[in-house]
Amino acid sequence: MATIRKRGSRWEAQVRRRGLPEVTKRFDRKLDAEAWAAVVDSEITRGVFRDRATAAQDVFDDLLAR
Repeated sequence: MATIRKRGSRWEAQVRRRGLPEVTKRFDRKLDAEAWAAVVDSEITRGVFRDRATAAQDVFDDLLAR
């Protein structure tokens, strides 16, 4: 389930599901936060979601190792 809240001057979208790590992202507009949360929630429901922050870190770690 997604939660949208105002944090200072920005909006924070948070998607939490039991058994999965929470996914959080900040936006300038509430509409963008709601759209992102809906997409992530849908991907988790369909079983196709992959945390892009972790994926980007994995690639960076591989580059450092080379």
